Amino acid sequence: MPLAPEASDGEGAAAVVQSAAKWLISAFAAIGAVLVAGLQIGAIGSLSWNDEPGRVAAVVVSAVIALTITGLVIIYASRVLVGRNYTLDDLVALETKARIKHDREADIAKRLQNPLEYDSVLKSLIGRPHLMPPQVHTPLELRDALVQARKDPAGAPPVGSVAAPTLEDLEKGVSRLTDFVEMTQCRQRYRRLAFWILPALLGVAACIFAFSWGIASSEEIKITRPTAVTIILKNASKDDLKKIGLGKGCKVKQLQAVAIGGSIAEPEVVTMADGGGCRPAKFTMNPDLGLVVPKISPTSQG
Repeated sequence: MPLAPEASDGEGAAAVVQSAAKWLISAFAAIGAVLVAGLQIGAIGSLSWNDEPGRVAAVVVSAVIALTITGLVIIYASRVLVGRNYTLDDLVALETKARIKHDREADIAKRLQNPLEYDSVLKSLIGRPHLMPPQVHTPLELRDALVQARKDPAGAPPVGSVAAPTLEDLEKGVSRLTDFVEMTQCRQRYRRLAFWILPALLGVAACIFAFSWGIASSEEIKITRPTAVTIILKNASKDDLKKIGLGKGCKVKQLQAVAIGGSIAEPEVVTMADGGGCRPAKFTMNPDLGLVVPKISPTSQG
């Protein structure tokens, strides 16, 4: 899985983070497609709550959980792609709230030195003076300097050897500052998402296992009423025919019978006398002897 780059990489880092998020969306979308199409969801209808409530519950719960996990990952990965666009006014509002928290801290020992530390978004600006124009240290100062520069485009006189920032410098500073904040927040969202990827994959894998276990029971559907079937003897030898009661002289490859018990895979069947030398018999059919094909209507309707 792609790793999130450092926030200082600028627009290139944003592109890499968004590319990683797209990769996650594609991967989990594929998992969702497998869950819907590749796990034989149509077979759920063959399960009976009365016969096997545990398997039915495992199938339904695991499918819901797996699809929920997949959907949540896709949603949160999409938020990495479509993050919030910050403006200078947004950052000024956050700084104002942070300064209020700073001033309201009665315990001087617990009061943080920098008011920006009271806001999770602005905290990332601390120690990065290159984001601000000269003589500007916070978004609030940047806003005030920008307002003043627009009133007097010529700019203020230099303070010592440091020239006052021009209007162009300030506007570039606003763009640089907001881009950095958006990139930092995008990277943090990606980190939080990446932290849950492995648990999500393990959860989906466990759900797929539980789903497959529940669906597997559909192959052992019990026969609860007499059902007309056609027996196709493919691999039965003369000894096999004698052993199940049809007799060595049975030359017919297809027999009409009635399934009276067992399962669809290995039903207990009763055959009638046949003109091909087959005796009436009662035996349990299995794949070694051949195939059993149920008819549409049971004998009770015939």
